[in-house]
Amino acid sequence: MATPGQCLLSAHQQKKFNSRPHTPTRLTPPTLSTPPTAPVIVSAPEDAERPEGSILVLDCEVKGYPVPDVTWELNLEDGSSFKLPGDMSSLAVQVRGGPEKFMATGWVQIMRIKKDTVGTYSCVATNSEGEARAAAKVQIRRAANEKEESLNMV
Repeated sequence: MATPGQCLLSAHQQKKFNSRPHTPTRLTPPTLSTPPTAPVIVSAPEDAERPEGSILVLDCEVKGYPVPDVTWELNLEDGSSFKLPGDMSSLAVQVRGGPEKFMATGWVQIMRIKKDTVGTYSCVATNSEGEARAAAKVQIRRAANEKEESLNMV
């Protein structure tokens, strides 16, 4: 009878087990089965026109190996540009892995659309193999009566 933690083998199993030469198991390092690839934009941010004061979220999905880093840049209408979030408290940036293998998703949230948050937002995906970019233009939607007034002035 076996004691706890002990295994009982039949006479045939015991003979077979004892007759096998013991060779130590050799651990080999894993091989890379995925070749490196430059980043690709899978889902780009989309142009948006929203009322002043509203909230907007832009998103960008990227893929590559190694998994790309995702950053955001803002090009303002006056020609200046900077990396986000910078020192703008009205902007929030977040990045997470996924939704699939070798992917990352990035978001930029504009807490309140106003003149100083209007411009071209660029999603930048970077890894050791290269860079990919996609951009979306954000504009303030003017009220219907403002559009009519500007048309009458022409």
